[in-house]
Amino acid sequence: MNTVTEYVDLGPLLRPAGVAVIGASSRPGALGNNTARNLLVHSRVPERVYLVSGRDEEIFGKRTIGSLSEVPAGAIDVVLILRPPAAAVDTVREAATLGARFAVVLSAGFAESGTAEGARHQAELAEIAAGTGIRIMGPNCPGLGDIRVPLGLTIQPGFGDELVPG
Repeated sequence: MNTVTEYVDLGPLLRPAGVAVIGASSRPGALGNNTARNLLVHSRVPERVYLVSGRDEEIFGKRTIGSLSEVPAGAIDVVLILRPPAAAVDTVREAATLGARFAVVLSAGFAESGTAEGARHQAELAEIAAGTGIRIMGPNCPGLGDIRVPLGLTIQPGFGDELVPG
């Protein structure tokens, strides 16, 4: 039996030069607000951050953009997605065409929902990953954080508290 082991360089995920947050929000308590705060306030901010919001012009002092299509190709390593399943699938596909290496799908409503539609959307994510090489974390995950850097690519409201020594 021949086994091929593929090693993926996690550097662009753990130390991204560019990140896009799809579904960023200025509304306190919203997952898109937690994610933007963790990235812009509590993290060593990556070189390029794009906040995609259909409602807000500015979040935490950073101007937003209206869609992922406004991000230059090759500018993002990671896309954080807070959109319903069908839109999340489309976003992962678009992120792959822009050269993103990783998609963190924070959204719920995929196979874990127990619905045929959710399972279909999750299968679509797997197909996109297989066809494009983009790596997908999730769906329905809290994201990830590294308190040493610090870097909070997460919806967790307490990420900033985790940075306090003790």
